[in-house]
Amino acid sequence: MNQQIHRLGRKTFYRLAITLGKALQKMASQQSNADQLRIS
Repeated sequence: MNQQIHRLGRKTFYRLAITLGKALQKMASQQSNADQLRIS
């Protein structure tokens, strides 16, 4: 039982990390786009 909870928690953690990473990437690309618009 404990092993199952641990595995489930790890899977959830990975999914959260991936979602967070994608969100950060999107924010970063939007920021660089804004910088490019300001420069040109």
